[in-house]
Amino acid sequence: MPVRFPTHLSLNADVILGTTSTMTNPHTIESLLIDITNTINRLDLIVWTRNAIASGAYLASNCMLITAPKRAMYMMAPDSHQCLRRIPEEFDGSDPSQPCLPACVPMVHFVAAVKQLSKDGKQATLVGRQYMGKEHGSVEFEFTGIFESVPRWEHWFFSKVGTLVSGEGVFHRINEEETMEVLMRRCTVLCDAPVSLLTALNITANGPTGKADALLKAHQLLQKQKQQQPQESKEDGEPEDDGNTSNVPSSPCNGKGKNRVGDDTDENASVKASGPTNHAEDAPPASQAAVAPGLLTRKRARNE
Repeated sequence: MPVRFPTHLSLNADVILGTTSTMTNPHTIESLLIDITNTINRLDLIVWTRNAIASGAYLASNCMLITAPKRAMYMMAPDSHQCLRRIPEEFDGSDPSQPCLPACVPMVHFVAAVKQLSKDGKQATLVGRQYMGKEHGSVEFEFTGIFESVPRWEHWFFSKVGTLVSGEGVFHRINEEETMEVLMRRCTVLCDAPVSLLTALNITANGPTGKADALLKAHQLLQKQKQQQPQESKEDGEPEDDGNTSNVPSSPCNGKGKNRVGDDTDENASVKASGPTNHAEDAPPASQAAVAPGLLTRKRARNE
């Protein structure tokens, strides 16, 4: 039983199928693929089908793609009825007098591991393995992912080496090193790649971390420092109130009008001389207090 990994590479694009070079399954069909630079690229289509597939323009949906430097690019259609739909000749652009359907943007979808990373984190080599049937087995693919130098992708970076990422992009071109370049449109970090996958792909996980990982570590360090600041302020600041009021000075008037703390000060002396305004000793006698007329009448009535 072959080992299978959680990586894949698929293609959605317009392809032009040519002649079949095999007589038995799986069939290999010579095909053409046009990238966004209007450059024609050759690839072979591997398909299992009972009947021969006619030549012409087709819409390829979710076809497994295999590409690597200095190696022929080919894709596999697991189901020819669902993955390949022929474009009618009236709309495929072969006849200039007939209307033509707009060309489909070649999109690449993948789950791959980061193998190499540029210094600025904008470009990475993405690799993986994909099972292509009993005849081919598990085949390794490799391509280059690029974040364009435009304001839209200014703050987008690839993660560290050894990370498993998922994303999609536009098939840009085959560069001078015969490697497929993909302009990224989405990229999501899934997790750290399994050790078995890193070993199979010959990836050293302790490679350069990249700018995205450095920003993440800086953010985590900043959060940790913010959590430590309140604890340090409590240790260096004034002690908290534990409910003990022994050190709290008493009110100026306590007991007989004397202050318990600092009776010798000038301030307390002035308070002692003047005396509090609301003390019971300064209140007028009960006989001199103003009595309401009603209360006085009731007292006289009791005396009488």
